[in-house]
Amino acid sequence: MATVTHAAGRILKRRVWQLEKGKERGAVFMLQLLETGKALYVLAGICVLGIMTRAITKRFYKRLIKESTNLALTKNKSLKELRQKAENTYRMNQGMSDSGAWLEHQLYEMKIMGVNLSGWSSLCMQWTWLCLLAGGLGAFLSYWYRLDTFYIVLYGGGSVLMAMITMLFDNGTAGGWREQLQASLQDYLENVLYPRMARSM
Repeated sequence: MATVTHAAGRILKRRVWQLEKGKERGAVFMLQLLETGKALYVLAGICVLGIMTRAITKRFYKRLIKESTNLALTKNKSLKELRQKAENTYRMNQGMSDSGAWLEHQLYEMKIMGVNLSGWSSLCMQWTWLCLLAGGLGAFLSYWYRLDTFYIVLYGGGSVLMAMITMLFDNGTAGGWREQLQASLQDYLENVLYPRMARSM
């Protein structure tokens, strides 16, 4: 019995030692990451991803707005599907009572590269918040490990600056571009497509 207890005690001590060793290694790695400034590369990477996402989203909207002026000639798969749905809905209901509400619902479901338009706009803001969160974490860890005040200011201020840079590339992506696309599509449906279908019925 004493032998079993002694063996269990040795195993417990070994596990405690391994945990302390793991924590020590983690602390050393974190200190190196903070003191060498490598954590700034992480913030810069998040910032670049935020800018790229905004640029991609803007490009999607500009292309959709350009092709929404004439859905009969569009090569965009999503706009072709929207036109077909509009025609089918108009025929089934013998008209369209509220094209604005119907179009808003369709835009919410429209997907580009497997992600809907609202998702792309949300992703832009998520990168900004992630940049702020990562910078705040870096500043907190600098304080926790009792590093110089310089590092706290570096990571805290750096995250705010980079988040502001990503927002400079927004250019109304979340709101203005979507409203412009909806207005362009609604104009085509109400003034071109529906009158043409009404004459042919």
